[in-house]
Amino acid sequence: MSGTTLFRALAAMSISFWAPAATSGLQPAATPQTDRYTVPQGGVPELLKFIEDLSQYRPDSPRADGEHRSKFRPALQQAAEKIIRLDKDPKSEACQVARFILLANRVRWFARGVPSEQRQVIADVKAYLAEQLKQGQAREAAELARSAAEALQCTSQWDQAAEAYESFAGLLQQNGGAGLSDIVASMQSSARRLKAMSQNLPFATRTEIAPKGKMTPLDLKGKFNWRSVDVSDGVWHGNGLAELPKGEQTLAGVKFRLSDEQIQLGCRSLPSAPAKVEKIPVNRRVARLYVLHALQYGTSDTVADGTHLADYKMHYADGSEVEMPVVFGEDMRNWWDFDYGKPVTRGRVVWTGTNHASEKLNRTLRLYLGVWENPHPEKPVSYLDFVCAKDGPCAPFCMAITVEEPTAGR
Repeated sequence: MSGTTLFRALAAMSISFWAPAATSGLQPAATPQTDRYTVPQGGVPELLKFIEDLSQYRPDSPRADGEHRSKFRPALQQAAEKIIRLDKDPKSEACQVARFILLANRVRWFARGVPSEQRQVIADVKAYLAEQLKQGQAREAAELARSAAEALQCTSQWDQAAEAYESFAGLLQQNGGAGLSDIVASMQSSARRLKAMSQNLPFATRTEIAPKGKMTPLDLKGKFNWRSVDVSDGVWHGNGLAELPKGEQTLAGVKFRLSDEQIQLGCRSLPSAPAKVEKIPVNRRVARLYVLHALQYGTSDTVADGTHLADYKMHYADGSEVEMPVVFGEDMRNWWDFDYGKPVTRGRVVWTGTNHASEKLNRTLRLYLGVWENPHPEKPVSYLDFVCAKDGPCAPFCMAITVEEPTAGR
């Protein structure tokens, strides 16, 4: 496979937010499943062959598709990092492929970063685009730039996304990117649409995330009641969170413990799930509560901003309690991005991804970070309840909870 062809395969697989990825069609596998994601121990040629094989692989079942989504980008990351270490010529084809993979993954994982990291990603993509324009090889770089602006849009940063679309389009026009008028027009159109939609948005009142105390992910193992990784057959097979990384993960500066399960609350559209999950153990003092969550059912077209969805109810050791409300349009929206990243005023998107079902509809998945200040950090907290609002139209779910303990003097 030539360098240009490999770039295009990687571009289709690694950077697109709203276009079907290379894994969309489930076809027979060509290589043993057990060895596919293990980065080889050989040199640069073996690593390039590994990248090529992985970029061409098509899963042959819902289970294989889920495994591929969870493993292929981390495997590409490891292979690219190894190429950079081994190949001392930064202008070699291998290094160029590796650089593209590393930058494309940063774009794909954009939502997980803190604001300063996100700004650096946009700056690095712009520098990469300018470099590729000088070399007359800007098609894949332009697609990457468009995906970077889409990443801003998916994380509800509409003003910044409009600015990025315009900046990238201007750079392409200024440098005469031959044959890229379609991408320029698309970026300009996206910028105009975002500016128009932003005019009537409420002002965001987000809590600043700057943890000072000890961060402790809560053990939710005994409270999970729903699988987050779907491997079923049928029209909606694969409609889960296979791409969400598992184990100890840091999202927007907050450490969470993630698994392939979640706490799911019910609603009229999901009567099989419970209305509440009680007595989630805490047993410590809490300064702040951090929650990774979203909801099923109900979109911005059917649910009004300001609708009360649920509560995280904090029970203190002295028998008192306090409710921390979850509100549509303030803390979260649907986990499917039907509204093209419509902002919320208090929460923030800290993870985006796709699954087999969402790709068929050109949609992105998302999870929100909720942050609540404990009004009584001096009092030990025994446990939490997660309770759905009465007759709620939506089905909220919680992936992980982390508490920040008070610092000395609080």
